[in-house]
Amino acid sequence: MREGQNYKFNFVLISQNKNMKKYIGVLIAGVLALSALSVSAENNGLGDLSDERNAFREEMQAKRETFRTELEAKREAFRAEVEARKEEWKTASRERRTDFWNKAKRMLGERFEMAMRNLERMQTRVGELIDKLNEEGEDTGAATEFLNLSKDKLAEAKVKIDEIKALLPPDGEKITPEIFKQIKLKAREAKDLLKESHNALKDTIQEIKNLKTNDDDADDDDSE
Repeated sequence: MREGQNYKFNFVLISQNKNMKKYIGVLIAGVLALSALSVSAENNGLGDLSDERNAFREEMQAKRETFRTELEAKREAFRAEVEARKEEWKTASRERRTDFWNKAKRMLGERFEMAMRNLERMQTRVGELIDKLNEEGEDTGAATEFLNLSKDKLAEAKVKIDEIKALLPPDGEKITPEIFKQIKLKAREAKDLLKESHNALKDTIQEIKNLKTNDDDADDDDSE
């Protein structure tokens, strides 16, 4: 492994900043589209639509399980890599330690904070849409469940981020191999939790879209 690869600071929150913008853009577009929906709340024996919705939820559940399994497998491989780099860190120069410390502080103050703020903003917008649907008599149980899951994962990510902040010493010279390891692992866990929060929010939006689609189908049937 080349030296540059050994010591490259590779926290990569939601992949790269470019991917972060894309992922936030998708959520914003989804929320804006949903905000324009006018949903009627008529339920006239839509058994077949209910079956389709249940099948869709089962499919999403399977995808979430696969996603979590893949995350865990990648996290295990990352742990092994960090353990090897921990040994190399014992001989890291003062400059490398200071550089790592500076980048860790920027990660906490910029990338993680930006991700959390945007997720919270989207969660609020989606929550308002769910409240509106509730007022119109829609069954928003699944959408609410996904939104709560998104909020729970974000809360867990915040805990990890606070743990990283507590680990950072006053200056880079005090970055020990163990501190280096813990910061890397906790940053990876926080990143994965933010991804899970993001995915759950996408599922929430999809559930709301499904409610609109089902209502449109019901209106078409009534007009025939």
